[in-house]
Amino acid sequence: MSCIKGVSHSVGARKYLPHSHDNEHRLIYVKRGRVKLRVSAKEWVITRPSVIFISNLEKHSLVSESDNYERYSVAFLPTEAMRKIDSDKLMSPFCDRPSGFSNVADVSQITDELNMLFEMLLCEYKEEDKNIGDACDAVLRVILLKLLRHIPDSFPYKSTERSAIVQEVRRMLETDLHKELSLDDVSAAFHISTYYLSHIFKEVTGYSVKNYRLLCRLANARELLVTTEHTIKEICEMTGFPDMSNFSRRFKYEYGVTPTEYRKTTGSLFAEPEK
Repeated sequence: MSCIKGVSHSVGARKYLPHSHDNEHRLIYVKRGRVKLRVSAKEWVITRPSVIFISNLEKHSLVSESDNYERYSVAFLPTEAMRKIDSDKLMSPFCDRPSGFSNVADVSQITDELNMLFEMLLCEYKEEDKNIGDACDAVLRVILLKLLRHIPDSFPYKSTERSAIVQEVRRMLETDLHKELSLDDVSAAFHISTYYLSHIFKEVTGYSVKNYRLLCRLANARELLVTTEHTIKEICEMTGFPDMSNFSRRFKYEYGVTPTEYRKTTGSLFAEPEK
C-alpha cells in the first residue's frame, strides 16, 4: 500500500476556507502566483516559489487571487508515510513544531528540479500499474531529500536522546485511541518524570501531551466519518471520547461544525439522513 492518498495540479485563482484534511499530511508546492496562507494562528503572504508543509493536525486556509497561480499538492497518510519514508528527519516538517518553525520555505533556487519531480510524481500517480505505490513513494522520498539538502532549516529533527523519546511517545499517543491514557501513564511507561516529559514533548512537537492526544483522536474521527459507515456514536466510542456531547463539542470547537455536519459537507456516502 502506498502512503500517498492523492496528487493534484491546479492552475488559476483559488480560495480554500479554513479546513483540515482527513488525517493526512500535505506537501504543497506553489510554483507561481501570490498566495495568502494561514496555518493555525500563523499567516504568510507567498510571492515566490515555495513549499508548504501541513500536518494532519493543522487547520489551514489558502487564498490566491492571481490568475497565474499554479501549484502541486500531495496528500499522504501519516502512519504509512513513516513506514515507507523510514526517516524521522525527512518526516519532521510534518511532525515537529519547535519554536520558530515555519510551514513555508522559499525554493526559488531549485524550481527546475522541483518542477520535474512533482510532474513525475503526478504522472506516476495517474498510471494504472501494480507497482504504482512503490514508484510514487520513491519519488516523494526523492523530493523530501532534495528539500532537505536545500532548505535544511525546514527539517527540525535532531538525533538526540530526548528526540528519540518524543518519537516513541508520539507513536504511543497515536495508537489505541479508544483507551484512556494520562500523562502519568505515559511518563511511567518511559520511566521519566511528568515534568520532563511535558517539557521535551512541547519543545519538539509544539503541543502538550494532552492536546496532541486529543487532536489525534479528532483526526482519526474525521477519517472515520468520511471513509466508514460507522455511526457517529460508534466513532465517538472508537476514538475514546467519554460521551457524544463531549465529542460533538470538541469537534465543533476545532473545525467549526459538528461531526454530523462534517460528514455531510465532505460528501461522504455514509452521511446520516435528517431525523
